[in-house]
Amino acid sequence: GTIMGWNYRMSRVELFYQKIGLNFSSSESQTQYTYWGSKNEKMIVYTSQFYDFNDPESYLYNESGGIKIRDVNNDFRYSVRNPEIPYMNANVDGLIDFDPDTGIARRIAESKTISRQSAEMWESIPPYHLGQVIMYMHTLRPMLKEQYAEIYYLQDGNKFYGVEIPQNENLLEIITKQCEIFYGKVQRGLDIVLN
Repeated sequence: GTIMGWNYRMSRVELFYQKIGLNFSSSESQTQYTYWGSKNEKMIVYTSQFYDFNDPESYLYNESGGIKIRDVNNDFRYSVRNPEIPYMNANVDGLIDFDPDTGIARRIAESKTISRQSAEMWESIPPYHLGQVIMYMHTLRPMLKEQYAEIYYLQDGNKFYGVEIPQNENLLEIITKQCEIFYGKVQRGLDIVLN
């Protein structure tokens, strides 16, 4: 999202300096938002297992009754780099119906906390969340049965909902090109700093 200019919390320039080890900005320091986002991540991914897209509020009854709609593995704590795309990394929050023997999952799951104001501002999925899961699906393509992501939101700490995201090849092409350009600039910046 930052590389695409969609992240209002950080600019491309700030990200560039962070990546080459010369971060002069405090925008990435821990805030209440990042703190609670991290704290709530496991709970959101856990709850996503009971979410039914056809009956969104049924997760309350499904969870208490032990009725899982999907199995979401949130112990996959790896940053994945596809060797064919060295300028993209994926650090997913969960893998849906993951088979540890084959290393294949059906889809990826991403958890987010969001405020009512942000939800209303975008009237849909914030573009930086959309870009993130599109890039993750592309990076993890060899590990996924379906090119879909599911994003689960906890809004204002008391409203839970999910969204299914299919891969968008047109948007992926734009994101991939911008990431490749940015990666080249970072490599050049690292070379300058080291030499």
